[in-house]
Amino acid sequence: MALRSLRGKAFADTVREHVDLPLHVLVRAVRSDDLPKLEWFGSLAHWRDVNRRTFNDHQAGLRLMFVADVQNFPVGQVVIDVTSHEYSYLYALRVMEPFRGLGIGTELIKTGEHVARSHGFRQIQLAVEKSNTAARKLYERIGFEIFTQRVDVWSYIDHLGQTHWVHEDVYGMRKLIHA
Repeated sequence: MALRSLRGKAFADTVREHVDLPLHVLVRAVRSDDLPKLEWFGSLAHWRDVNRRTFNDHQAGLRLMFVADVQNFPVGQVVIDVTSHEYSYLYALRVMEPFRGLGIGTELIKTGEHVARSHGFRQIQLAVEKSNTAARKLYERIGFEIFTQRVDVWSYIDHLGQTHWVHEDVYGMRKLIHA
């Protein structure tokens, strides 16, 4: 009886190739054609109205929205509110799960710091849910410090037109930035 070499799926199951590939990420201002893509294949469709309103504010220069672009697809985002007179406020920082741990979140925060500095702010603030220890560790690693605790209450209208109220137990964090 002759032994046959593996073929088809049996062969495919034996192949394992580890390849380190460069990931080119461009952090840039959001564009209108990014908005549907920011729903990340439906997983964030409930933020459709929020993203549209934020984009409108972005165009007006009130809140500045940036994306981390990989091959013309936004895999991360951040918003920087520049309407305060005392500090800049960073929020809506998110990175698609398969792209986490690659430094994209850090680069988006650096963009927020650059924007704040360019607008004359000496401080940038954010809120992080107390239960989100991974995000809090990231913020602390790059110089943010907890300065308060609070419950943030806000609402949004989802893609189905339903209003949702959110109560978040958060740490307020801040970082001093230098000119």
